[in-house]
Amino acid sequence: MNLRRPQSAVALVLVVALGGGACGTATVHRVEAPDLAVRLTAGSRTYLYVTDDTNRFWRVRRSDVRDIDHPGNVLAAAAAPFLLAGLTLLGVSKATTRSQDATISYAIGTVYTALSLPVFAVGFCSWAGSTAATDDVSEDDARWPHAVPGSTQNAPGSIDEPGSTAESASTK
Repeated sequence: MNLRRPQSAVALVLVVALGGGACGTATVHRVEAPDLAVRLTAGSRTYLYVTDDTNRFWRVRRSDVRDIDHPGNVLAAAAAPFLLAGLTLLGVSKATTRSQDATISYAIGTVYTALSLPVFAVGFCSWAGSTAATDDVSEDDARWPHAVPGSTQNAPGSIDEPGSTAESASTK
């Protein structure tokens, strides 16, 4: 990447600033427990396996999950119109016969595309990775043993958390 060109530098700054920190955390909205801001690691038929910001692994029953707000979807949706406009202006610059109009269209289209493409890519890749992590991979020998550590605990606030009334009643 040639950082002497201003649009390359601006695009790099946008990718790092917008995509670096906020695109890894999903919000898991649960039925009768507090929401969790976590990274989705893997899934089975019964559980979603997640990692919190201290790198502790937790499991959340799928039946306790009301909704998941995956990371990156807003970022990709915000960048998509600018990417489309930039690509359209680049196409217009090739189709127009007036050289001044073509130069202006090309310049604006290049800036829009250079700024929005990396932001869209980071958002889309974050969203796609998060949604793929919710798939049931318990039958997949290549991913399953490595995705979930053996000492995974129930997420805080879970109904079947150790010491809860549901577990105490079932052990008697």
